[in-house]
Amino acid sequence: MKRKFVKVMFFGALALSTVTYVGCKDYDDDIDNLQTQIDANKASIADLQKFVNEGKWVKSVEDVAGGFKITFDDGKSYSIVNGTNGTNGKDGVDGTNGTDGKNGTKVTIGANNNWFFDGIDSGQSAVGPKGDKGDDGKDGENGKDGVNGKSPRISATTGCWEVYNTETGAWESTDIVANATIYITEVAGNPLIWELHVRELKSDGTYAESSVTLPKAGSIVSMDAVSVDANAKLTLGSTITLFCGKTTAKVDFNGHKYAENEVLVASGSSKIQALINPADVNVQLYNIGLTDSKDNQFFQILKGSIQENMTEKPLSRAAGDKTANKGVYDMNVTFNKDADNFDLANIPAKGSYALTTRDPFGNEIISKYDVTINVDQSAPTLSDATAEAIINTACDLNALMPGTDKVVDCKYSLSLTSDPGELKAENITLSGSTITAKSAGTATIKVEYLKTNGEVVKEAAAPTLKITFKYYADPVVLGTMKWTVNAAPNNTADIALTDEVKALFNQAGYSLDANPTIGFKNDVVKVNGADVTYDSQSITLALVDKNAGVSGATTKDWVIRATFKPESVCATTHTVSVNVNNANGSSALGNEVAKVLNFEIVVNPFEGFKWDGRRLAGYFDGNKGTATGVISGTGANQKVTYNLYGLYSAETKSDAASYIKFDEETPLPEGFTSWFTNGGSKTTGDIVVAKAPAKGGVGVARTIKAIYSPFNNSRLENITDEISLTVVSGLGTLKYSGASKEIKNESGTTIEAKEFKIADVANGKDLALKDAKVTLVWTGDKNAQDYLDMSTLASWDGQSTLTVKKKTSAQIVTAQTCKLTLTATDEWGVTHATTVTVVVNKFE
Repeated sequence: MKRKFVKVMFFGALALSTVTYVGCKDYDDDIDNLQTQIDANKASIADLQKFVNEGKWVKSVEDVAGGFKITFDDGKSYSIVNGTNGTNGKDGVDGTNGTDGKNGTKVTIGANNNWFFDGIDSGQSAVGPKGDKGDDGKDGENGKDGVNGKSPRISATTGCWEVYNTETGAWESTDIVANATIYITEVAGNPLIWELHVRELKSDGTYAESSVTLPKAGSIVSMDAVSVDANAKLTLGSTITLFCGKTTAKVDFNGHKYAENEVLVASGSSKIQALINPADVNVQLYNIGLTDSKDNQFFQILKGSIQENMTEKPLSRAAGDKTANKGVYDMNVTFNKDADNFDLANIPAKGSYALTTRDPFGNEIISKYDVTINVDQSAPTLSDATAEAIINTACDLNALMPGTDKVVDCKYSLSLTSDPGELKAENITLSGSTITAKSAGTATIKVEYLKTNGEVVKEAAAPTLKITFKYYADPVVLGTMKWTVNAAPNNTADIALTDEVKALFNQAGYSLDANPTIGFKNDVVKVNGADVTYDSQSITLALVDKNAGVSGATTKDWVIRATFKPESVCATTHTVSVNVNNANGSSALGNEVAKVLNFEIVVNPFEGFKWDGRRLAGYFDGNKGTATGVISGTGANQKVTYNLYGLYSAETKSDAASYIKFDEETPLPEGFTSWFTNGGSKTTGDIVVAKAPAKGGVGVARTIKAIYSPFNNSRLENITDEISLTVVSGLGTLKYSGASKEIKNESGTTIEAKEFKIADVANGKDLALKDAKVTLVWTGDKNAQDYLDMSTLASWDGQSTLTVKKKTSAQIVTAQTCKLTLTATDEWGVTHATTVTVVVNKFE
C-alpha cells in the first residue's frame, strides 16, 4: 500500500547574535565559519524532511536553548536551533560575545480558542465567529471549499506577532514582540499538525520566512463501524436511535428560552464503536465526524467522547476486569445543529452514514456507510421510577432517572413524603442534577421535564424518582496469607485483622460470612500441562480467637483461619473476599454488611518429598539406569519382568507408594510395545519387557518417569524423576579358557565343556554351561566350513567332551587356521559368544 505525503522543504536560519570588529584579513575565515554553521543546520533539517517523507510523525516538541528539539515516533530526536555565539576577532579591537539566542516560540490555541504565544493570551481568536442562522430557503448548490486557516506570523516591519482576521481578510498585529527566528505553531482547524517556521536573514538585513508541516500523529488508514455487545461479541455495522422534535410555540424552561419552531434534540447521545487502523494511531487527536453520501453532516461525534473500548473478555465474532480492545474505540453520537442545511425535514427517519476524518495532510478517510441512525420524533415521556445510591456520594440524577437521554432537559426538586425512612431535607443536598445524602434512607424527587415536541411536563403531572440511599461496606485490605501444602495438623494458616475489624467482632451481632468468595487470582492456571479450576471445598475460613484458652488473656485476638484440604487445594495465588455481617442491619438500607475483607492466599508447592537421594546408586551411571529382568513363566507364556521400585530405596515404596506411579515417554517409537501392558502396571511399577531381539525389548534403553503426585491431587505439580532405563539379561560374558587346538591326524582334537564359563551377573559368579539356561550353537568361518566336519558340532549339549575332526574330503597341503564360534542364547533372548581357534595340519 502506498501513502501520499506532502513534500515540503525545510530552510535553515541562523541569527548572528554577536557583533565583532575584526581586521579585513579575517573576513574570509568568519564567512567560512558562518557557512559551516548553516550547512550543519541544513543537514539536520534534511534528516527531518526525510523522516516526514517516510511517514514518520512528531511525538513531541520541546523548547531548548535557541530553538526546539523534535522527537519522532521512532524515538529519534533532532534539534532545530539558532546559530551559536560568534567568536572574538583576532586583529583590531576585540568585540564582546553576544548573548545566547532565545528559545524558539511555541504558538498554541487555548481552551478559549484564542492564539497563545509561549503561554501568553493574544486576545485574538483562532477561529472565526459563527454567523447568525438565516431563514430557511430552498436548497441551493453546494458552495466552494472555504479558504484554509492561516497560522500566526511575525511582521517583517514591526517584528510583532500578527494573526489573520478571517472576517476582514487582513493581518492584524497583536503588539506582542517576537524574539525568535524559529517558531512553531498549531493550526486552526487541523489539530493534527505543527507548522515549523524559519526566518532566514538575508544580505539586506531583512528576513525571508518559510514554513513546513510536521504531522503530530500517524495517519488513519481505515475505519469501520462495529458493535460490541455485553458478551464481547463483535459485529460489523452499528445502529442507534436519537430523539428530536420541534416546538410549536415559545417555551421557557429551567432557565432556557426556546423560540417557536425551534428544533429540539434530546440531551442524551448514543454510543457506537469503530475499528480504526493502524491500531496504534493517536485517535484522540482526530476530528471524526459522520456524513451521508451527499456530504450532509446532520450528526456529530461529541468532542472528547472517543475512548478505548473496554470489555472483560477478548472480542469474538461468536459469543474480571475490563481491558482495552486493541484498535476499537467508543464514541458518542448526537445531532449537529450547527450543520449546514440542518432541519428535521431534511433528516430521514432512518439513514445510512459513514465515519469520516482527514489525515494530517488533509486527505479524507471515509468508512463504509454502515452506521444506521434512526431519528425518533415521538416525544417520549418519563414515568415514576426508583433507584439506589450510596450515602455521602454525589450522584447524577440524569443517570439515575430512566429515559432522561430521550428528553431535552430535566428540572429536579425535593418532594419529600412522610413515609417511614424518608430523609429530612437537611440531610440532602440538591444542586441542579446532582444530589448527595448524608445518611441512609429514601428521598423523593420531582422530575419536571421538557419533551422533544416542546411540551413541558411539570407540577402534579411530573413523575417522581424515589432514591434509596444505602450504606456502603468499606473494603478492608488485610494483606497476604501464605501456606505451604502439607497434611494435618499443618494444614492451617492465619491472617491478622485490623483493630477496627476486631472491634466489630467484639460487638454482638457481627459475624464472618459463611460463604466467602474465593478463586484463583489468574484467569488460567495450568498444572501438569492441563487447565485446572478452583475446588470450593479446598479452602474453608473461620473466625478464631487466638487467645481462647490462653491463661490470663483479657482480650480477644481475632484472626481469620484458613483450613486447607491438601487432596484438592491448588498451589497458586487465591483471592478472597468475605463479608463482615451485621445481624442488626437492614438490606433496605444496605448496612447488613459492615465491612468487606479482601486478602490473598499464596499456596506454595508441597516440599515434603524429593527424589534426590532415593536412587540406588549401584544401578545408575548418571541418569542411565540398568536393571536385570526376571524370567517368569514357561513356553509361550514366558516373559521378562521387573519392578521399578527395585531402583529406589526401600522406604520409597513403603512410605510413598500410595502417591507414586510410573510412566514411559510417549509416543513410543514404531514397533515398540508399552512396558506397562501384558501384566505391567503404572501403579505398582511392574513392567513387562519383550525378549531380545524384539524392538524396544531387553537391551534397549527407554525413558521412564517415576512420578510422585502429592496427596494424589491433580491440582498440585507432580514431582518427577526421569531416567533412561535398560533392562538386561542376567547372564554376562561367555569366556573360553582353553588353548588353541590342532588337528594332526584322523582322530581330530577335543574341546572340554569345563573350558567354558558364562558370567552370572546377578549373583556375581561364573557358571558352567550346564548350569546356565542357554541354547548353544556352533558356527565357523570360511576355513572352518571348508576344512572341518561341522556336522559333529550340532548336537553338543555343553556338558560332554566335544571332538572336532577334519572334513573327510579336505586335502591339506598347507596348515589352515579355522575359527569356531560358540553362541549361547539365554532365556532373555540375549546372545553371548566366544571363539575357539583350530589349526588343521597336513597329515603325515
